[in-house]
Amino acid sequence: MTDEERRLLRLENAYATLAELAANQEERAANLEQLLAKQDERAASLEESFKMLVELARNASERADRHESWINELGARQSNSEAKIAALTDAQIRTDEALVRLADSQAHMNQKLEALIEIVRKSRNGN
Repeated sequence: MTDEERRLLRLENAYATLAELAANQEERAANLEQLLAKQDERAASLEESFKMLVELARNASERADRHESWINELGARQSNSEAKIAALTDAQIRTDEALVRLADSQAHMNQKLEALIEIVRKSRNGN
């Protein structure tokens, strides 16, 4: 084999190696594109999940605010009810006290009336 043939053989081998490397490079590039596409899908999925979580957090916050408002309203209503019950209790106590005074007054009046009746009887019997 001549030098020229050996050189030509080396060039052919080098060309074949370069062609093989180029094919491998194209395959790697295609694999990278597939990986990038999957990463894009994952990123889009994560973005949608994040949006959903933000919406859920916002809804939970609104519900918590609404519940706090209800609790505050119930507390105010309970305070009003307690005030009304206290007022009714005070009114009942005053009514009971007035009834006791009325009963005492009526008993005193009955005593005076009996005394008056006794005076009238005595004056009729004596005259």
